[in-house]
Amino acid sequence: YAINLCHPCGIKTIDAEPEPWATNILREDLQLTSVTGGCGVVVHTGKAMHLSETEAYDQMYNSVLSVLDAASEECPLLIETPVDKGTELCGTPQTLAEFYLRFTVQQRKRVKICVDTCHVFAAGWFPYEYLVTFADLVGVGSIALIHLNDAQWMKGSCHDGHMWVGQGCIGMAEMLKAIRWSAERDIPMVHE
Repeated sequence: YAINLCHPCGIKTIDAEPEPWATNILREDLQLTSVTGGCGVVVHTGKAMHLSETEAYDQMYNSVLSVLDAASEECPLLIETPVDKGTELCGTPQTLAEFYLRFTVQQRKRVKICVDTCHVFAAGWFPYEYLVTFADLVGVGSIALIHLNDAQWMKGSCHDGHMWVGQGCIGMAEMLKAIRWSAERDIPMVHE
């Protein structure tokens, strides 16, 4: 993915005051999606790269704040769960919840979470287990979308590889738990 919320100006910059191109693109995406009747814009969590974890979380937070004026309750910014590879932030439900709760109640109406079932499995969680844990920490209303994907790689692999539901390593029984949980709560699900 191209947009890293921890580095909104890119990793290498030439100018003393570099243009935050990544957040500009994200703002434009939110505006266009809203105008066309879309239901939200998904963005991955950031990668710290050379930043300390604290600096990276602060920069990701500031990047989200900088685009919130373009988000709305009808078309929120949707932060997608990562596979927890390398320096990716928010690799567990606990760290994602801690980050999410930095936003005010009003801001959280325009920032929601997209849970990718493949990603959380790659990060070491069964999808249902992740959904229940995260919802217990911050509330079901924070989850606005499920990317419903089976996984090409084993649990805890930290590798992203989407498969059709029931054709990957998560398996149909575990996928059905997540599907039922999401359907009972009217959370939209899409396969990527």
